[in-house]
Amino acid sequence: MEKEAFFKIQYGLYLLTCREGSRVNGCIINTCMQITEDPYRILFALSDSTYTAELLRVGEACNVSVLSTKAPYEMYRHFGYQSGRDVDKFAGRDDPCDALGLPYPGNGEACVTICGTVSAIIPCGTHSVYVVSVKEARILSNDPAVTYEEYHRSIKPKKPLQAASDTSKKGYVCRVCGYVYEGDTLPPDYTCPICHHGADSFEEIK
Repeated sequence: MEKEAFFKIQYGLYLLTCREGSRVNGCIINTCMQITEDPYRILFALSDSTYTAELLRVGEACNVSVLSTKAPYEMYRHFGYQSGRDVDKFAGRDDPCDALGLPYPGNGEACVTICGTVSAIIPCGTHSVYVVSVKEARILSNDPAVTYEEYHRSIKPKKPLQAASDTSKKGYVCRVCGYVYEGDTLPPDYTCPICHHGADSFEEIK
């Protein structure tokens, strides 16, 4: 089975948030779609092992925010690479809330936010599919939505390239796309010509 084959299916990337009591949590998901218009309903898939799924089995309210191309890698790392069981992911953030009182990204990280209540949960192996009756849908910006393929190509850091065999050359490599800047010093305001990340995404080739 070639896992990378599934990367070619055109998913989006979304921040799913929910609340149970006073506890609010969020995680990154890649499967969400509209299924009806009257009434408006969406569905999303979520791993049963996540803390978000644990909260959703108790509380019905949820929010799905469509992440935009402006969302930085830190957004994905923060919400996607640590568990809400171990850390309060919304601590220190000043996010606005939707009609159900759930936070959503308000600083350009998302272009759309949709909230509603879970009306059905369908077990599907390692994941479950959640059907949501929509309460509110709001456009936050005109920025394009990010795709799963674009995330892997231009946002998620890649392993640094090996230094060239000619050790007399000095330079810096972009951790996101692998582009190499040749020179003794990287300008602090430099922007990668390939993925458009800033100088803080580069590391010195040693």
